[in-house]
Amino acid sequence: MSQLTVGLIPCPDAPEKLADNFKKKLPDFLTKNVSKQVEWSIEVTTDPLIGSAEDTQELMDETDAVKKEKNWDIAMLNRLAFV
Repeated sequence: MSQLTVGLIPCPDAPEKLADNFKKKLPDFLTKNVSKQVEWSIEVTTDPLIGSAEDTQELMDETDAVKKEKNWDIAMLNRLAFV
């Protein structure tokens, strides 16, 4: 069985709380809906730049930098706040 690490990069506050909730639920979801042959590991790293950057390329560059620094296989960012 292979292992993949998915990194969630929320901006602080509400998205960060949502990412922490996803961290608990995402492994089961990915196992059921993507692959049972993968052991899914979820990590969360908050990045203030994600919440403040306006330029899409800057967001992608920062996401890629965090992904490489943390040695993640997949990185997802979340800038949205849910009310």
